[in-house]
Amino acid sequence: MSDKKKEPKNKIGRQEDSDISSDYGVEIISKITRLKKELTDCKKLKNEYLAGWQRAKADFINFKNEEDKNQSKIIAIARETLLLELLPLADSFDMAIANQQAWQETPANWRQGVEYIHRQLISFLNDHGVKKIEAEDKDFDPIFHESVGTVDVSDPKVDHKILTVVKNGYLLNGKVIRPAQVKVGIFKKNN
Repeated sequence: MSDKKKEPKNKIGRQEDSDISSDYGVEIISKITRLKKELTDCKKLKNEYLAGWQRAKADFINFKNEEDKNQSKIIAIARETLLLELLPLADSFDMAIANQQAWQETPANWRQGVEYIHRQLISFLNDHGVKKIEAEDKDFDPIFHESVGTVDVSDPKVDHKILTVVKNGYLLNGKVIRPAQVKVGIFKKNN
């Protein structure tokens, strides 16, 4: 009899164990499924954050490059403005030296000092990309020259040639920053 009593107990015990393990297995599978979904969601969120960060980084690099370009433009404009403001000083030296009679009457030491300062100014301008436009005896070119007058000439070879430079023109790195003011020869046929 004792064997019979044990048997049902064992059957019930085994059934309870399988119910417990079955519930535990379902719970673990449910937990694994939930964790897999969380992991997928986390990966998706990570990819969104990574893409956003990469876009922000690219936008920042583009912004920085644009700011560098703008800063370079501002510096170039400021530099050009400064150099343009120095040109009247070069004009003053040119006018002082152009009057040869008055220039020769000036004491030699004074002339040497002024010529030295003039050379320094021209050297400074050249070092910063400013070059004088050579105009005398050249064909008139409205890109480089501004006509402030004409002179009637009898020789057709000097028609539209620059006869006199009234004020020097200058280039900054090949770009005209001030055209030369000139007088141009105009050939007129005598009928």
